[in-house]
Amino acid sequence: MVISEELKELAIKFNKAGKKLYIVGGYIRNELLGVPHYLNTDIDICSSAKPDEVKKIIGRKFKSEIIDENLGSVNIYGEQKYEYSTFREEDYKINGEHRPNFIKLVKDIKRDAKRRDFTINCIYYDIYDEKIIDFYNGIEDLKNSVVRTIETPEYVFKNDALRILRMIRIACSLGFDIDINTVLTAKDNVYKLKYLTKDKIREELNRILVCDTFYPMLDYTKNAHSRALLLLGEMGMLNYIFPAIESVRVSNQKYKNDTLYNHLLKTYELSSPDTRLSTLFHDIGKFYSKEKYKNFWANEEYLKYYIDLNLGTDKGLGYSKNVIDRVKKIILGQNFNKYCLENRYNVRRFIIENKEVINQIIELLNNRKLAKTDLKKRSAVGVKLQKELNLMNKNKVPFTIKDLNINGDDIIDNFENIKVEKIGLILNKLFDICLKNENKNQKSTLINLTRKIIVGNENIFLED
Repeated sequence: MVISEELKELAIKFNKAGKKLYIVGGYIRNELLGVPHYLNTDIDICSSAKPDEVKKIIGRKFKSEIIDENLGSVNIYGEQKYEYSTFREEDYKINGEHRPNFIKLVKDIKRDAKRRDFTINCIYYDIYDEKIIDFYNGIEDLKNSVVRTIETPEYVFKNDALRILRMIRIACSLGFDIDINTVLTAKDNVYKLKYLTKDKIREELNRILVCDTFYPMLDYTKNAHSRALLLLGEMGMLNYIFPAIESVRVSNQKYKNDTLYNHLLKTYELSSPDTRLSTLFHDIGKFYSKEKYKNFWANEEYLKYYIDLNLGTDKGLGYSKNVIDRVKKIILGQNFNKYCLENRYNVRRFIIENKEVINQIIELLNNRKLAKTDLKKRSAVGVKLQKELNLMNKNKVPFTIKDLNINGDDIIDNFENIKVEKIGLILNKLFDICLKNENKNQKSTLINLTRKIIVGNENIFLED
């Protein structure tokens, strides 16, 4: 067990005060699994000391910040941050809404252990005495690569429905199986997700969407994000998270020689973290349009409606407007240049208008094509966009007016009577010219082009 000198120093301070300091949770689990230290930076520590006692114990060398006195939560700052909590026991409402309605700070570590979720997260390490304390055989479950609840699954999921989502994320990110009793009981309690706040669901879902990136060195984690989505569907959770995608899953709507949902899964498996939310919804408009009208005419209208419904702040998970707009932009970008008939100028204009998400548009185009063929062919449109994007970067094609080798001051210096309010119009015209031919993005050339723009239009651009 690799323990920093700073943590050992903290443990000595607690020991002098008659308290044992323990590390618990993910750090111990990951150390035992051999996760590299640069990926194992979140350290949860605990003892029987209450928040007001912690400040006295740690002394002046360390800083402390009380986060929640009732929960016994304190952040301790040294060379790094430690999340401290006092031993406690909790009681929850029967609906499993995550926030306990009764909290009591206690001195007994066994009572603290009983409030935790899974055996592999309930392994304590006594820093001072350098020994492991394992009340629920978590080490055995680590050896067997299994996620199991500490007490009965009924007890754990009754208390907190968010633990069902955590179960999916932990199992998939570690490449572990889920104990059969645990998964069946979780499935019986999925309906309690409706009592969780959308913020809590969204935060946990965001982790699930990228769970393959947490511990890529472990076995069976390569497609963890895809496995997680499959489990969310099979356990009935999508209905409480993304109802529109659940409708696709249960519909069995045909797509080529497969179902649309299987195509979605294949495309999602290929996706990078930056495109995953968009990938989940990329065919949603087509699905509802085909269900209603037997064609895709209403694709765009349905797409916007169901993304807002599932992701928005009204009935959805409360994603920001920026995130929602980004998702729409990536998906709507799939419709550009469908038949590869657009000229170079239009392709460049499209790239510039979508410069913040162009890489994601290209990726989704390619992944959709790769997911529906065994020939591993990329999208012709995606290939064309990527080729032009590479060329634009190589040849330093301007992506914004600021990339022009001329600015407003240069125009004022060379054209004394220029109307200042018209400079923006001139720069836009110059930008458009350079978009068609990047070789014209030279200062002298742009000055001459400005002169040509003005000639014959003096009344528009020059003062009397």
